[in-house]
Order: sequence, then structure tokens, then C-alpha cells
Amino acid sequence: MKKSLLFYLSGLLCLLIQSSCAPARPESRLLLRWTVVPGGDGWEHALTLVNRGNEPLEGAWSIYYGSIAPALRAPEGAPVGVEQVCGSHHRLFATEPYAAIASGDSLRVTLSGDYIDMYSFYPERAYIVCRAADGSEMQPCDVDLQFVPYHDRRAQAADGAYPTAERLYAANAYLSDPGPLGPYDIIPSLKSVILRSGGCTVGPTVAIAADEGLDGEAALLYELLRECCRCDSAAGGTPVRLELDPSIEGPGEAYRMEFSEEGIVLTGKSPHGVHNAVQSLLAILANKELPMTLPAASVMDYPDLEYRGLHFDVARNFTPKEDIFRLIDLLSLYKMNVLHLHLTDDEGWRLEIPGLEELTEIGARRGHTLTESDRLYPLYGSGWNPDAGAPGSGYYTCEDFGEILRYAARHHIRVIPEIDIPGHSRAAIKAMNARYARYISTDPDRAREYLLTDSCDTSVYRSAQEYTDNVMNIAMPSAYRFVRKVFGELHRMYEKAGVELSVVHIGGDEVPRGAWSGSPICREFMARNGLVDTHALKDHFVRWLYGELNVKGIRLAGWQEIVMLPDGRHVNRELPGRRILSYGWNTQLGEGFDEVPYALANAGYPVILCNVTNLYLDLAYNKHHMEPGHRWGGYVDARSTFDMLPYDIYRSVRTHPNGSPVDLASASSGKEALSPDARRNIVGIQGQLWAETIRNFGMAEYLLFPKMCGLSERAWNASPAWGTDPDGSGYRQALRRYNARIASVEMPRLAALGVNFRVSPPGLKLQDGMLRANSAEPGATIRYTLDGSEPTEASARWTAPVACKTSGVKARAYYCGRASVTSELSND
Repeated sequence: MKKSLLFYLSGLLCLLIQSSCAPARPESRLLLRWTVVPGGDGWEHALTLVNRGNEPLEGAWSIYYGSIAPALRAPEGAPVGVEQVCGSHHRLFATEPYAAIASGDSLRVTLSGDYIDMYSFYPERAYIVCRAADGSEMQPCDVDLQFVPYHDRRAQAADGAYPTAERLYAANAYLSDPGPLGPYDIIPSLKSVILRSGGCTVGPTVAIAADEGLDGEAALLYELLRECCRCDSAAGGTPVRLELDPSIEGPGEAYRMEFSEEGIVLTGKSPHGVHNAVQSLLAILANKELPMTLPAASVMDYPDLEYRGLHFDVARNFTPKEDIFRLIDLLSLYKMNVLHLHLTDDEGWRLEIPGLEELTEIGARRGHTLTESDRLYPLYGSGWNPDAGAPGSGYYTCEDFGEILRYAARHHIRVIPEIDIPGHSRAAIKAMNARYARYISTDPDRAREYLLTDSCDTSVYRSAQEYTDNVMNIAMPSAYRFVRKVFGELHRMYEKAGVELSVVHIGGDEVPRGAWSGSPICREFMARNGLVDTHALKDHFVRWLYGELNVKGIRLAGWQEIVMLPDGRHVNRELPGRRILSYGWNTQLGEGFDEVPYALANAGYPVILCNVTNLYLDLAYNKHHMEPGHRWGGYVDARSTFDMLPYDIYRSVRTHPNGSPVDLASASSGKEALSPDARRNIVGIQGQLWAETIRNFGMAEYLLFPKMCGLSERAWNASPAWGTDPDGSGYRQALRRYNARIASVEMPRLAALGVNFRVSPPGLKLQDGMLRANSAEPGATIRYTLDGSEPTEASARWTAPVACKTSGVKARAYYCGRASVTSELSND
């Protein structure tokens, strides 16, 4: 994780270090030093290009780099220009007259731009491309980048949202004294535990017996006991019985557990219920040395919400099949039952579609290109070489996807595929443009068969991710053929895997204003079908999609935009609401959009709550400059997911983005309430992990855990007792116990599985000349320095208040083999 983050930081210096523009030679090296400093009316970016090669750098050259920060601006007359090529893909280039940089010499330029203060915004994966005398491009070469950010300590101290060492100390103290945990305190919490006299001894071996139809659950229990608890199966071992009892009260996933001197009995209302019992047993035994004795008990448990999901983005950056298997294992541990796979987007198409090979030949490859005729731009840290193993390239074959479906089904997890249309379709558009170019001279009909754009379209728009060409033309018959083809092949993959395709998610969000307005084909289509504007055109497309899927018994799903009016705040009541599954995500405070999920539910739409304020797991844990992740929707940590209240979403956010507390007493004032009859329309909740800032699966794990603990807890127990607590004391005690379970049970468990979870940074405080420190994880080791250097595992260990005369203290927490980011105590 840290190596990947530091690579991002060194990414812009890597922009210039490994290439002098002579014909690419192994010894050629170019270095870019990039420093951000205050200057003028804003921020200055001082760039120094150092030619460390043996040949001069001269003539026309371009240095490309990736960053989700806005583009820089070059002053008039500067020796370099700068432009945003596309999305996160930027270019620095030599301007005429070209200034040569001799071997061993350097060129320094000062550009203006936004303040870059968080790690995931640092420039990365820089490379240089030179032009030969005939104007042709030479081989791209990596550039070594040294990015030096500026951290304004006084501004951080004045910013109530920044996690200063003192604020961390107070936050950690708030979680102290949770009280002792019992043997059945697991995540998600059990509904009912009745302790009985006697005990249940669990030995190092078990004897598993199962009712007919539970062979899969029995086999999985044996595998996981051996892997997670070092427990084997043998005659004479602790008896573990798996049973079915359809008469159990509660939903289909309900189950009972009996622990007694005779052994353990796991009884489910369905095989899925038995699977849930298996996972609870594993959680109870986690980190225990066998043999051990549990108090005898009767457990009754069931989930409050039918849908408990994770949206996982493999389009922005690709995740290999083997890591998806690992993700399914981890979701299963926490009794999650839906994996929403975001398979396509502007930056990538990740699923083989037989007959449309261009989708993966071009749409699943990213690297240096000027035309995107054979690959997409190297967005989100891809680098210039599509074959270098960067996460920008890759896809699942039909066979891969079938394996994923079967693996998920074995773990009682449903895979919902997302094919993002009609916006967020740039990868598909570019792929079908390439198909058109491939066949137009030999087979014009084939060339036009699946084309997604109108060459005469003059529409002007800019998407949320800064694209001007990412919306498919939904008035073209070829676009409808394309969608029918893709959905048909998707359906066949599920059938071949023996898994039901019950839902297809079409995305449907963030179609920018202006799309379709300049297309003659759209104007003619709207006139012919009596559509008054482009929003009516979008609704026409949604109705067609609904019909295409409904005839096959498949439910249409999409983000909230597909069922809203153009203002984004009012429900579109002209669509077949009860059959469209809507995912409500935009719940930012102060914009009025937080009422949309309840408005949809009240209007009869089944709703999955995806609240950005609580459940966007790709948002950074906090504003600390070395925490990876996005920040556009605020910050989300393990407490944010725990705070989520599905039936009272206005009270789910306890802190404003500026760090000030939310007045929970008035949080719902004047807002649309969820009607009692509409509670049934809140089908479930889902966490989102978008991949713009993710470069490997270790980074994904860091952003998921321990946030996943709160998501699992609230999906299973949707109405906690503290939800209506008038004075907050119940909430504080529940939060303390939840944090204690994460620290003492879940983190050691995850560490044993090799998961790259996040450790909380320590709090620091100077009081009466003494340095005090604390941690959210009570068992963590705190290492500190007093000379401004970065702490390591060899640094001094804090165990008790120590005399300290300096405020230049740095500290890190070490726990279960993982390290936190650095806390800094400073008066600068």
C-alpha cells in the first residue's frame, strides 16, 4: 500500500527522469522535480526538468502525466505549454522556439494551478515522447518524477476537518472504556443470544454432519475452519450439525445456533440461512486457541435488509479474477449477499462480448495514443505501455466471468452486472468507432451495425469527469442493436454458468446537459416519436430497456438519475416504477438531493441506499494528506458506515464537511419523511468502491477495511436501539463497543488472512510539558520521534507520558503488522 502511494507521489518526477529525447537509449534519463508553493493570488507549481542522459533534449517533445487535479496553466511566453488531453490525462510540451536542455543541464518553469494537498491527487506515471525530424513520434520513455507538496500547517490547524494530532487524541479518547466483550460479540451483531448453564468445548478437530441439500455449506465450513481456525475434521471431534428447518421465524436467511455440551447445531431456514450460521460460527471462533470452551447459548439471528451489497468498480482500473475471488471471500465473511460489478465506463470495458471483439481489444487497453484507434488514453495511472501490467488494461473472458459467477453463487452472493449506458460510454464508443474504421471500406453494413455516434452531431457538453464525447446516441438503430447484443451475450454467460441473471444495472447517471441536442438523427427520431426534448428521449430509451429485460424476467436497475426529472430532485412518475430498482447515492448536505431516496421510496420505487455521505468507501478516511482516496463527497471512515440509519438517513451524518457537528434534532426539519408504508421499499444498502484512485487490490482492501464492518453491521441491523437515543449516551457506548470489536476481533482476523486493512493514526497531546498519546486500537504500539523524522518500528515506543519540550513530534501506530499514516504535533 505505502509503496503504491509513494509511487503516485514520485509519478510526476518519473515524468522526466527516464528519458532524454534522443532515440530511446537505456542510459537516457530525465528527471522532473515538481514543487508546489504559495505564490501570487494562488499556488505556483515549480517544475525543473533535469537532463541526466548523455544526449541533449531538444526539438519537439511532450511529457504526459496523470492527475485527477485540474490542469495547470502556463504563462504567456513560457518555454512549455500545458493542456488537459482528456479527463485525468495531461500534457506538458515544448513551445517554439524550442529550448534545448544539454546533458547535465536543467530547465525551470513556473506554472499556476490548484493546491494539491492529498496523495491521490499527486501527478503520476509520467512519460516523454519526442518527435523525429519527419514529425513522427519516437518510442515513449518513462520519466522519473519527484513531487514535493506544500503542507500549510497553520491552515491545517485552522481547518476543523483536518485530523491534527490533538483532534485525533480527542477522537480516540471518545472511544475509550468500551467495557469487556463477550464471546458472542461479533460483526454484524447477533439479534439474540441467550446464555445457558454449562459450556461447549470446541476442540482442534470437528465432526461435521449435514442434512441433505447442505453438502456445499458443509464443505465450505470445513475449508474455512481449516484455513481460519487451524481446525481439522475427524471422527470423535466436536460434533457440528448443519440442519434445515423452514419453520424458523423470520426471513429466508434466518438461522439458529445451539452451543451445548453435546456440540454445535447450526439450523437455517434455507441453505443461505445455514451459510450465515457458518459465517457466524467462524467469527465466534476467530483468533481463538483450540481447544477452548464457549458458554452454552442459544442464538437467533436474521438480516433486517434483503439486499446487502458492495459496488466494485473494475472499469476505471481493472481487478484480476483471482482478486475478485478474494473479495467474494471477504464479503462472505461479513454476510454480504450482493456484488455489484461495475464492468464498463468511459475508461474501460472489462467483459468479453463474442462478436464485438473491439470492446476488449481497444476498450480494455490503455496506453499512449494520439487517436485511440487501438487503445484508450492512459487514464488513472495507466502509463504509456498497455502491456506493462498496469491496472488500466485487462478484461474478463467469458470463461473468467462464468468462474466468478459460480464462485459467488457458492458463497450465496449474487453478482449484479453494470453496463453503463447511455452516458459513461466512452470506451464502447471508441471501440465501435474503431470497428467502423476497420470495416467501412470492405463491408459498410458491418461497419455501421453497432455504431454508437452520429458523425453529424454538433452537441457540446462536458461530463462530470471532463469528457466531451462519452454519450452514446440513443436515436440510432445501431445503438439499440448494440445494447441488445451485449445484454443477450451477458444473459448467455449467466445461463452457461447455471446462475440466474435477475438484475441488470445500466448506470444511467451523469448524462451531461447538451448531449443529443446537436444531433440531426436525434431531432428526427424525437419528431417521429412525439418526444418534446432530450429528457423525453432518455425516458424513451429507459422504457425500451425495461421492456427488453422484463420480457426475460430480468429487473432493470440504475442510479437515481434514470427515474428523476431533469432537475434531479423530483421523481419521474411516468416510468414503471415498481419494477425499476433505483440506487440513491447523492445525499450531500445542503443541496436538497438528500431527500431523493425517500421521495423515490414514497413514490413506489424499490430503493437501494448508496448514500455518498456514509457509503462511498472510495472517499478518503479523512483529510490527512497521506490518506488515499477521493474527497469530492467528503470523507468516509468506519464510523461513517456505522452511523448509517436506513430509516432515518437525515440523522446518518453527524459531522459537517468543515468538521462542525450536525444538529441531529433539526436534521430532518422540513425534509420529506419516509412514510410508514414505504419502509418496505427500502430494499437494502450498498457500499461503493470506485477505482479512480485505486492502483492495486491492496489499495482496495485499505479503503474497504474496516469501513466494511460498519456497512455489514447496518445492513444486518438496520434499526439500532441508539437510533432514537435522545441524549447520545447509547450511541457512544454502542460506538465504543463496535470499535472494540474491530480492534480486538476483526483486525487480528483480517491480519491472519493477509488483508491490507487500515490502522488508525495515534493521537498526540502536550499537557504540562508531558507528551501523551493514544490510539483507537488499544493494542497498537505507538512509535514516535522528536526530531521531525518519520517514525519507524525502530523508533522510541510511547508507553506512558514522557517529558517533551518540542512540538515537532511525529508518531505512527503499529498494529497486527500494519502501520498508520503519521500524526504530527506542530506549532508551525
